Amino acid sequence: MINLKVFWLNNSKDKKDVPMFRSETLCINFSELKISKESLFNLVTIDNPSNSSCIYTLYSLHICSKDMGKVMLYMGEGSHLKSSTHNIQHLEIEHKITNILPKNLIELYEINPISKDTIEFTSDNYAILLPGGSLVIYMEKRISDAVINITWSMEEF
Repeated sequence: MINLKVFWLNNSKDKKDVPMFRSETLCINFSELKISKESLFNLVTIDNPSNSSCIYTLYSLHICSKDMGKVMLYMGEGSHLKSSTHNIQHLEIEHKITNILPKNLIELYEINPISKDTIEFTSDNYAILLPGGSLVIYMEKRISDAVINITWSMEEF
């Protein structure tokens, strides 16, 4: 049984629409994470830990790197992190190399970029991560550096 901890929603066509569950004083943040390692990686996990008291909304999510091959975005529940490498507020981000994806993932998006170095996952969507929710970016080819841009908001409860 899968308990949904991530919600992948369509952006409103009408820019005047404001989701009813959002406050009017919501602060939107932008974070850029640069990953440059000597060791290669092909998996990036963005995790809202299950012990968090925050709900995150990710309005935009971009990854930029050269020659990533096919790239897939998954949602899942439960932490897939062995150790957090980076933090954005309470969000934990890890990158590693793997040949086997974690179990119980649901594919949201797949793209095989021909000449693009930047992939935008959220052009028509946004994601809500409840505590225990994860987004997983899997790249067909192993890379040594990437830039991840996230526009997000956080609500504590």
